[in-house]
Amino acid sequence: MGVAKPPVSCGRALCLTRNHGSGVIGIPRKTNYDFERREREKTKASESAKKAQAKAEKRAAGQGAPDTGGAVGA
Repeated sequence: MGVAKPPVSCGRALCLTRNHGSGVIGIPRKTNYDFERREREKTKASESAKKAQAKAEKRAAGQGAPDTGGAVGA
């Protein structure tokens, strides 16, 4: 009469070969460096655009006021 043996534990923190009842096998995915780089570039471009817009608005607001402090002997 054979007695059912308990499943052998692999003893690893992230088991790559067994399901362990979680429903998801812990196979590491290939990192997507291109996507991460594109996301960083998109974020940086968005921040740069915001800064450029604020700078343009500040410059436009400064154009409306007369500049009397810089001209000497006019």
